[in-house]
Amino acid sequence: MELELGGCPKLISLARSNLPSNLKVLRIFYCKNLQCLLLDEGEDVDSNNACVLQQLDIVGCESLKRINRSELPSTLKTLKTLQIKYCPKLESISQEIQDNSSLESILIFNCDMLKGLPQGLNNLKHCKSIRIRNCSTLISVAESGLPTTNLEVLYLHCCVLLQGLPGNMHSLNALKELEIWNFPNGTSILEEGIPTNLTSLRISGPNIWKAILERHLHTLTCLKSLDISEGCPDAVSFPQDEIGVTLPSSLTYLRISDFPKLESLSSNGFRNLTSLQRLTIENCPNLKTLPENNMLSSLLKLNIVGCPMMEERCKRDKGPDWSKISHIPYVAIGGLIVC
Repeated sequence: MELELGGCPKLISLARSNLPSNLKVLRIFYCKNLQCLLLDEGEDVDSNNACVLQQLDIVGCESLKRINRSELPSTLKTLKTLQIKYCPKLESISQEIQDNSSLESILIFNCDMLKGLPQGLNNLKHCKSIRIRNCSTLISVAESGLPTTNLEVLYLHCCVLLQGLPGNMHSLNALKELEIWNFPNGTSILEEGIPTNLTSLRISGPNIWKAILERHLHTLTCLKSLDISEGCPDAVSFPQDEIGVTLPSSLTYLRISDFPKLESLSSNGFRNLTSLQRLTIENCPNLKTLPENNMLSSLLKLNIVGCPMMEERCKRDKGPDWSKISHIPYVAIGGLIVC
C-alpha cells in the first residue's frame, strides 16, 4: 500500500499508529507545518500495527525538526529507501541505527540544520548508496564508519563544514562511484587511502585532488571516469609535471574544469590513455598546450569551453593545434560544434 500526503498545512505531527499497518510507501510533500515524524513510539507499539514500511520520502517540509526520538528499531527492519529533501529545520534523524536494518539507499538534500547522521551506519549491511548534498551545517558523517559490505555509491556535495571522511574509506571494497564536491575544510582526508576498485571519481577542491594525486592515483587501476574541478589554483600543468604521475590507463572519460593558471596538458601524464574516448576542458583561461599528437588518438569526443587561448589554437583548419584534434569525430569549441 502507498500513501501520499501533500500540501497539508494543518498537519503538525504524524505517528506510526495513525498509519495503515500494511503501508509500504509513504511520501510526504510540502506539509509546511509538520514538525515531528514518529515512526516508532516505544516498545508497547501494537503488534497488529507492525511496521512494513519500505520507502519513506519527505520533501519540502520546512518546519520538520526531527524524525523519531531516539532509535529506529522496527521501522528500519523493513525500510529500504530513505529520501529527505528541502527540510531546512531538520536537526536529527534518530540517534542510532541498529544492525538489523534493511536500508539500501539514503538520500539527503538541502537540510541546512542537520549536524550529523545517526550512529551505526557501519551496520547497514545491505546499503548500496548514500547521497548527501547541500547540508551546510553537517559536521561529521559516520564516525563509526561506513558500511563495507555492499556500498557502491557515495556522494558528498556542498557540505561546507564537513571536517573529514570516515576512517574506513580504504576498506569500502564494493565502492564504485565516489563524489566529493566542495569540501573546503578537508585538510587531512583520505590519509588511509581510498578504495582501489573505483570506476568513477568526481572531486572538487585542491586538498582532495592533492591527496589523490600524490598518494592514491596510481592505485586506481579500474577507474574509467575522472572529473576534477578546482583541483589546484597554482597548477600550470595537468597532471603536474613536478609530481611525475600518469593518469590511469583505464580512463574512458576525463573532465577538467576551473584551473585558473593551467597552461598545458602534460604529455607525460597522458601517455598511457589509449582508451580515452571523451575529454572535456572547461574554464581554464590560460590553457594553451594540448598533449602531443599521438596522445589523443583514441578520442571520439572533445569539448573545450571557457578556454579562450585554447579555443583560438584549435580553430578548424587554421589553428596551430587543429592537426592534433582533426581526427576526432566530434569536436565542440567554445560551444560550437566544429566537426
